[in-house]
Order: sequence, then structure tokens, then C-alpha cells
Amino acid sequence: MTSSTVKKKSPRKGNSSDSGIVLLDVLFAVLILGIAAIYFVQSRSNAIADAGATARLRIARMLAGQKMEEVLVEEVSQEENTAFTLDGNFEEEGYKSFEYEIDVEDVSISTEDDLEDPDRREWFVRRVTVTVTYPGEMNTQETFSLTTILPEIVEEEEGG
Repeated sequence: MTSSTVKKKSPRKGNSSDSGIVLLDVLFAVLILGIAAIYFVQSRSNAIADAGATARLRIARMLAGQKMEEVLVEEVSQEENTAFTLDGNFEEEGYKSFEYEIDVEDVSISTEDDLEDPDRREWFVRRVTVTVTYPGEMNTQETFSLTTILPEIVEEEEGG
């Protein structure tokens, strides 16, 4: 009788160079995922900071608009040719770290010809600027300014 014996091949263990390549592939993949995660976290952090800065700017713009309306409603008198500055904060509105400065000044818009001719008068406009200072990033101060120009009111002479 003939017996045949079949030798089973034992699973061959990979040689050490194949193992090193697989390990290197895994390390490379982990490195790429780590870099991608860092980029994602950084992008998210920047987006959050930008959202905060935008919110503070929106508040500053709103407060400057309100203060400008108050100034215009109180009718910055054109009769007084005096410049003045007012300042304060928005604590009553709930924004105590937001401060304002109001500058009112008369600006000549006359040309040299107007000034040289004795029959002509000097023309002015009133410039009103509201500047809001508010906290920025990293303990800095940011500003937002709103300016309007009021025309000079000329009273008509009677009988003319």
C-alpha cells in the first residue's frame, strides 16, 4: 500500500521587512489624521474668535447709531459756532465696557474765492462723529466711528 502523505504548509510568518512596512503605513496614516485634526481644531477656534469679534462690532455699530440719533434728536444747534466733545459709556444700556466719544465741529467749505470776496460769506457744515471704543481680542481696544454732516442752516432775510 502506498501511502501518500501530504505535508501541510504551515502559514508562513511574514518576514520582518514586511512587518516594518505595515507598521510604517499605520504610523503615516496616524500622522495624517493628527495633522487633519489639528487643522480642524484650529479652524474651529478661529471661527469662534471671528464670531465673537463680529458680535462685538455689531453691538458697537448699534450703540453708535443710537447715540448719533440721540445727538440729532437733541438738535445740535447750528446757531452756536462752537466745537465740543462729549464722552461717556453705555452702562445704562448694559454694555459698561463700551465707551463713546461725540465730536461736533464746524468745518468751512468755502473756497479761496469766497474768502477773498468781501461780498461773500464763509460757509460751514457741522460734522458730528460718534466713536465707540470696545474690548477686542487679547486685551486690545477696537473702535467704530460713525460720521454725519449737517448742512448749514441759512435764515432768509425778510423783505428781500
